[in-house]
Amino acid sequence: MRNLIIKIKFFFYILKFILKGGAEDMAMCWITCIVAGVKTYKEVPRFLKAKVKELLIAMDLQELIIED
Repeated sequence: MRNLIIKIKFFFYILKFILKGGAEDMAMCWITCIVAGVKTYKEVPRFLKAKVKELLIAMDLQELIIED
């Protein structure tokens, strides 16, 4: 039950962030985690994948875009 509550809170946090135009900020957070090796491109949420991919290519880091 606690896990469900955490997921619901996270969902509304993300929704609020996106509605305020923070998708690019979130994409940059994901890029930082990917470059640091903490997360992978495969773990990026679907709604951010296109923006993260666009920014990684712009930064000449396309080798980090691994779908498998």
